[in-house]
Amino acid sequence: MSDLLASIDGPIVLVGQSYGGMVASNAAVGNDNVKALVYVAALAPEKGENTPDLLGNLPGATLGEHLYKEPSIVMVLVTVDPGGSESEGGEAPGKTAVDEDSMSQPGASLLSYPATIPLSTRTLNRLANLIRAHRAQRRCRWRRLDPGRQALLVLAHLRNGDTYARLGAGFAIGTTTAWRYVHEAIDLLAAIADDLNACAGRAVRLAYAILDGTLIPIDRVADQRPYYSGKHRRHGVNVQVVADPAGRLVWASPALPGATHDLTAARTVGLIDALTCCNVMTFADKAYQGAGGTVRTPFKRHRHRPRLSRWQKAVNRSHARIRALGERAVATLKTWKILVKLRCCPRRSTAIVQAILVLQGIETDRYAG
Repeated sequence: MSDLLASIDGPIVLVGQSYGGMVASNAAVGNDNVKALVYVAALAPEKGENTPDLLGNLPGATLGEHLYKEPSIVMVLVTVDPGGSESEGGEAPGKTAVDEDSMSQPGASLLSYPATIPLSTRTLNRLANLIRAHRAQRRCRWRRLDPGRQALLVLAHLRNGDTYARLGAGFAIGTTTAWRYVHEAIDLLAAIADDLNACAGRAVRLAYAILDGTLIPIDRVADQRPYYSGKHRRHGVNVQVVADPAGRLVWASPALPGATHDLTAARTVGLIDALTCCNVMTFADKAYQGAGGTVRTPFKRHRHRPRLSRWQKAVNRSHARIRALGERAVATLKTWKILVKLRCCPRRSTAIVQAILVLQGIETDRYAG
C-alpha cells in the first residue's frame, strides 16, 4: 500500500475501517502527500503502538484470531548471494541460509527478485488443505509458516527447483526448516498417490495406452554401479511412464536404479502383468521386445532377419506415430524442475515422483484420489 501511495501525485486522504485503520496509519508514515487520516470504527494507533497492544486494551476482541494471510502462488521471494556459494536443493540440512540481521542491514550482499510458479491456485489450496489437516491431526500449536506459505514453499521447490538455501532466505526461515517442510509435504502427497491397481483401472477405460521409460539424473553416490545407465552414460533412476492416447500422464512407477533395463523395470513393478490382465492394448518401443501380453512393439532387425520388408517398415512407421505421443507424458513429468537432476538420496526419488504425480493430476483436474 505504501508503494501505491508513493505513485500518486497530489494530496491524499486515507479512510480506514476496523483493521484498515492500522494499515492506513502504517502506510502513511513518511509520505508527505497524506494530508488527513479518517477512522471509521477503526483501530487508531498512537505512536509506537501495534496491533497486539491495541487488541489487548479491547476485552472480547476477536480480530486477532480471524486475521489470516491469504497465500499467493504468483510470487515468491528468491534471494541470491553474489559473493558466496549456494547449496544445492537436495543436500542435507546444515547451516541457516542467511543471517536475519544481515538482511536488515543496509548494503547487505543479498539481491531479491520476484519469481512466478506456473501453477494454479487450485493446486496451492489443495496442498495447503492437506498440510492443514495433517497439522490438526498432530495438534501442532505453532509453526514458522502457515499451511498456505508452506504449500507455496513446497511448490517452489518442486516446480521451479529452488534450493533449500534460496527458499530459506526468501521465506525468512532456516535451511533446516525448509528441508523439513518440503520432506513433510512430499510424504503427505506420496501417501495419497495412485498405486498400480488404480493405474490399471484408469488404463482400462482408454482405447490404448503408451508405455515408455525415462532416466532421471542424480548425483553420483557411493554405491554408484547400480545407478549408472550405460545407455545414457550417466547416473540416474529409471521411471516407467504410462500415457493415454493424447499423451497425457496417467501414471509413473516407483523409481528403480538407472542400470535397470526398461523391460526389467516394467516387469519388476508389475506393470506389464497389470496391463495384460486388464486387456489394455499397450504400445511401447523396441526396448520392450519380448514383453508379451498386450504390449505391442515395432519390428526389429536381428541376425535371422537382417532386413525388414516393406510392410514391416510401414507398420513401424505407424507404430512410431502412435508411440511418439507418449513423449509428451515424459515431458510433462520433467516440467517439474526438481527432476532435472535429483540432488537427494536416490531412495527419496520414488516419493518425489509420486508427489509430483499427485500435483500434476490436481493441476490438470483429473485426480480423483
